[in-house]
Amino acid sequence: MLPDTLLQNRQELPSVRKHLKGAIPSLPAATHEWISDKRERDQKISGCPPDLWLIHGKLYDLTPFLASHPGGAVWLELVRGYDCTVEFETHHLDESKTAPLLAKYYVRDCDKGTAAQAYTFEENGFYKSLKRALCAELKKHQTTSRPSLAMHILSGIAVSLYLLSFAWMLVAQSVPSAFVCGLFLYPLLGVGHNFFHQRDNVWMYAFDLSCFGSYHWRTSHAISHHHYPNLDLDIEATFVEPWMTFVRTQAPPRVNAFINFVIFTALIAPMEFIRRIVTFAQGGDPFRVEYLIPVAQWALALLLAGPGWGTLLLLLMYYVSNLLLVIISTPVHRSDLAWSAGCDRILAARADYGEHTVIATNDFSVSAGLFVKLFVFGSFNDHITHHLFPTLDLSKQYLARPLFLEHVKRFDVPYRVTRFPDMFKGLFRVLCRNPNDLCYVPPTKTE
Repeated sequence: MLPDTLLQNRQELPSVRKHLKGAIPSLPAATHEWISDKRERDQKISGCPPDLWLIHGKLYDLTPFLASHPGGAVWLELVRGYDCTVEFETHHLDESKTAPLLAKYYVRDCDKGTAAQAYTFEENGFYKSLKRALCAELKKHQTTSRPSLAMHILSGIAVSLYLLSFAWMLVAQSVPSAFVCGLFLYPLLGVGHNFFHQRDNVWMYAFDLSCFGSYHWRTSHAISHHHYPNLDLDIEATFVEPWMTFVRTQAPPRVNAFINFVIFTALIAPMEFIRRIVTFAQGGDPFRVEYLIPVAQWALALLLAGPGWGTLLLLLMYYVSNLLLVIISTPVHRSDLAWSAGCDRILAARADYGEHTVIATNDFSVSAGLFVKLFVFGSFNDHITHHLFPTLDLSKQYLARPLFLEHVKRFDVPYRVTRFPDMFKGLFRVLCRNPNDLCYVPPTKTE
């Protein structure tokens, strides 16, 4: 049984399900609303001042460090004023470098210490032990967590193939050309997903070609979903409600789940883009240059193919890439093989961040090479390693794999590698579940 302090910090925020409160469902919460709610709750619980950063119960003033932060100022700006212990832990592998640097900006201990933390980070616990082992392994191989040359080359190939197919689509103006363009857009989701978790870089903007936004996904995905997978705090799990319900604290949808899945896949990218425009118009977000990337796509398509046909070509292109993304990525968390809030009656919730991530996430085809990881699986197959160490580049995940297996056995953390077809079928079992059925099949041991 988790302590009450951890339980309260895993509960949903006011904005998470606000789109379900009215008589008619509205647009889900914008990312800045989630951040604002998290900041307000953490400040109330812990007493963290709005202009400081709370890490492991200590307050720091990182304002002078913003401009020189290796990952870019945006990461620090997003988590200012709340308990960012989990973000600090997952984004910094080498504590021998970060600890002395952080000490320079120490202000004082927080009055209520770690009261706002949702997880424990015991020095000899699963996550911290695994992280130290990975850091040592990287040093042993005289490398870092940053991308390899092969990753840069494959990313360049992926972008080039998409741009060529996009040009062909604008010239041919046919359904087959839009379909092929969507196939080549899909790997860019993997490229962008890999890189927007890291320091600011040019490859992360490949994600914006999909009509999604790399900046907003740094909040909805990298901060909310990554650190609170399958909890009521996970904005990616809740924004699809009531059409699809994955978190077991909520009742399943009343209408056909398969139809919802198909419709949602068609609308997800345009809906994201519309939400960004609305948020910008309402003053929720400042203008960002990368917002012009999808605008340029639409302008070219409408200019060369006409408003009607150009729109249809783009929507088909987005639909193909989104369909592949949703098919591959959704089951890794949302099947009956992954734990979610509400399943603690079957398998107890875990206090350690790493242990929680393991039971809430699935792996599949973990032995795939880098090309297959990127072009076929969109970077989602070795997914637990990615969640535990999001700044570890896709090309370096193979170094973590043996260490991960060693540590789940050592700490007796339930784990299994699943087959993708089993996960995908499990996704629909969750969507179509009986209201009285939690629909969760836990691992019996470390498999």
